[in-house]
Amino acid sequence: MNTHKNANKQGEKILLGGVAAAALGLINAKPQTVKAANQNGTRATKKTARRAVKTKLNYQSETGSETEGEAADDGHTVQNNSSQTAGSEANTSTSSSAPETGKEQTGANSNPASGSSQDAITGNTSDPSTTDNTKTEKLGKAVKRDNENPTILTGVWLGVDVTYQPGLGIFTVKGNNQTINTVNDRSTSIIQAKKSRDLLADPLIVDRNQVREVRFEGPLTINGTVQSMFDTLPNLTTVTGLENLNTSNVYSMYGMFANCSSLRSVEGINKLDASKVTDMSYMFENCFENSKDLINLDLSGLNIGLNINKNDTITMKEMFRGCSKLKSIILPDKIDTSQVTDMTGMFYGCSNLVSVSYPSSDNPEDPANQKVDLSKFNTNSLKYMDYMFSGCTRLTTLNIASFDMSKAIKTNGIMNALNNLPDLRKLVLGKNCKFYRNDTNTNVGLDTPGTWVNVGNGTEKKPQMSKKWSSIDLMNNYNGETDHDTYIRFYDGYPVKIHYVYLDKEGKRQPILDKDGKSYDYVVAGDNGKTSDPINTRNIYGYTINSIFVNNDKQSSTDKVAVTFTDQEQNVYFVYDRATGNPITVNYLYYVDDKGHTKPILDKDNKPMTEKVDGVLYGDQKDIIPKPIPGYTIKQININGATQPGTNKATVGYSEKEQTVDFIYTKNQNNNNETNKVKAADVTVHYKDEFGNTIAPDEILSGYVGDGYTTGAKNISGYTLKTRPDNATGFFSTSPQDVTYIYTKIDTNNTPNINEPNTPTKIPKENNRKEKNKKEKKKNPIKQTTSSNLPKKQGNSSVAKNQKTAALPQTGTNKHSSLAMLALGSLTLIGALSAAWFSRKKIK
Repeated sequence: MNTHKNANKQGEKILLGGVAAAALGLINAKPQTVKAANQNGTRATKKTARRAVKTKLNYQSETGSETEGEAADDGHTVQNNSSQTAGSEANTSTSSSAPETGKEQTGANSNPASGSSQDAITGNTSDPSTTDNTKTEKLGKAVKRDNENPTILTGVWLGVDVTYQPGLGIFTVKGNNQTINTVNDRSTSIIQAKKSRDLLADPLIVDRNQVREVRFEGPLTINGTVQSMFDTLPNLTTVTGLENLNTSNVYSMYGMFANCSSLRSVEGINKLDASKVTDMSYMFENCFENSKDLINLDLSGLNIGLNINKNDTITMKEMFRGCSKLKSIILPDKIDTSQVTDMTGMFYGCSNLVSVSYPSSDNPEDPANQKVDLSKFNTNSLKYMDYMFSGCTRLTTLNIASFDMSKAIKTNGIMNALNNLPDLRKLVLGKNCKFYRNDTNTNVGLDTPGTWVNVGNGTEKKPQMSKKWSSIDLMNNYNGETDHDTYIRFYDGYPVKIHYVYLDKEGKRQPILDKDGKSYDYVVAGDNGKTSDPINTRNIYGYTINSIFVNNDKQSSTDKVAVTFTDQEQNVYFVYDRATGNPITVNYLYYVDDKGHTKPILDKDNKPMTEKVDGVLYGDQKDIIPKPIPGYTIKQININGATQPGTNKATVGYSEKEQTVDFIYTKNQNNNNETNKVKAADVTVHYKDEFGNTIAPDEILSGYVGDGYTTGAKNISGYTLKTRPDNATGFFSTSPQDVTYIYTKIDTNNTPNINEPNTPTKIPKENNRKEKNKKEKKKNPIKQTTSSNLPKKQGNSSVAKNQKTAALPQTGTNKHSSLAMLALGSLTLIGALSAAWFSRKKIK
């Protein structure tokens, strides 16, 4: 029995627990629509977690990716990286901010750099720590030791006997009237020059750092190229016997002495023949850098360009680039540069260069003769001269009067050609010199401080000075046709520009021009730190001085100013106001007879038609248009008594004197026929009290121009006339006219209200108002609203309806409350059924 009761109690607990759980579930349940909306919102805002993905990297050796062969040439831009070695790719750059260094040299036959070096024949690489015996073993079978002198190595280079003394670093070429053909024909010479180093890539020299002297003993003819003949022998100091070389059939001297940084003496170089050479680029690049003494280079025998085919072009790109210790160069008297297209960086970085001359010139060692004279250069074909003289910091005189820079301007190949020349004091310029290209804003980069003046008809010590320009102005303003001359940097200070300006309608400064259309501007110059003489205001017709500015600083004086010269350009502005001419009198006249006598045309007040027009600002003009006058036709215009062509306008300019414009008309013929008369504007007659209120209807009179009109006062009840208008009678005209009679009220105690309308407004009776309101209510019934302050006339049903509406919750709200009530009701019902069931069990 107890077991049975316990089971019943256990069942009761389970049943009641289930009911409670169900109730709680119903209470916490949410409507499906709301739940779905929340889920969507979560998806839209939650960020997706990302996993890191490992990427497989493929590595490739730099050495394996390099290729041998000819490097790309950028055409004319100065290059970087002067110490390129064999097998490396050419390093070029197109940067305009700084020139490049070096040259493109690649190829399997290229000579190695200092340090470890590769034998051009055997391919062996030397170790600087090895002994001479080890080196000899690596040289191969072609190399032998001299039996008489074991310290000398012997061998054959391109069919010519050569010797080398490693201990002394002396390399000797035993010429014996032999001929070396480095290329088969001329058509391949330039390609060959760009791909390989033709000479001294021999089996004897292993460590190129040890070579100190090269000797040529006996005649030797070379056909083709001498490409990089001595390139990258950093400790080579002396070359002798070059007069034994016949180079009359050499087409390329590309990089011949490049990177011989210790070279001090090249005997016989003045005997070399370059008459057929088309490529002299990089020929002496970075030479003489480590020389103890300044170098004078004699190239008087080169005969440049004398035997070039008409279709060939010559390049001298970076020929002397980086020769920082080179002091003077002697060029051949016989030189033809008319087929040279590229002189990019030709003298770039020659920081000690002071003289380029010819054998017939005076001694270049004399400081008085130190100048870079390129007056024999023909540059008709020159396309590229970027950085040509840039960095020649000791250069004082430059003569480029023969230069034709028209093609270089077109190819934009003038960039920084005259940049960084701080000591330059004399510049000789010709008709075809051009320094600035407007569309690309490219110029030669002349930045030498100070003031350039032209010598003109004077001397260098006392120049004419009709032009005073800063370096920037010289580049921007130079016109070869009119400005070719010798220019001297006469002052260390920058010029001061004097401007005479006026302010236009927008407040901008505009130059004042003279009668020939030229400005009054000029330039004063002086040495840095010195003060100029007083600069005075100029009296200019039509202008009055307003103020003076030095740069942006307004001065207290308006008559003169003094300026201290500096290392910067300065500007002085004399600011003027334009003067205004006297007023202009305009008369309207008509002819009265055939003799030209005139009378004034009368206006509506029977007065002569005339007017005053404001005067004209100096430099401006004013057009005055004649008025159309009914009954008259314009026939003539006179300005200050002078007849003007045409009759449509009078154009008047500035004058300090009074001016007169006469518009002369003729009367139209009417023959007493009204059809020929001109309809006049109406005359309106007004009747008003003294407060401006209309007390009688207006009257309108019509007629023809020139006819008379008459008006009169009216008898108005309760009013008496106070003022009769002056124009009560008059003549009709083309302009509307008003005639106003003023009255006063007879009863002065009842002064009318000026704000009171003439016609009083009727006030509707109360009954009429109520009746009107009833009709409006029928037409426009009052709409139901949800306001709690509704009038009782709307009825109880309306109020109840509104209350019921207000009691309803908004859609989707309070759903938890509804579900909770449902759950509690269900719980109560289930509890009642359970109690009844338990009671029944007990009864049983």
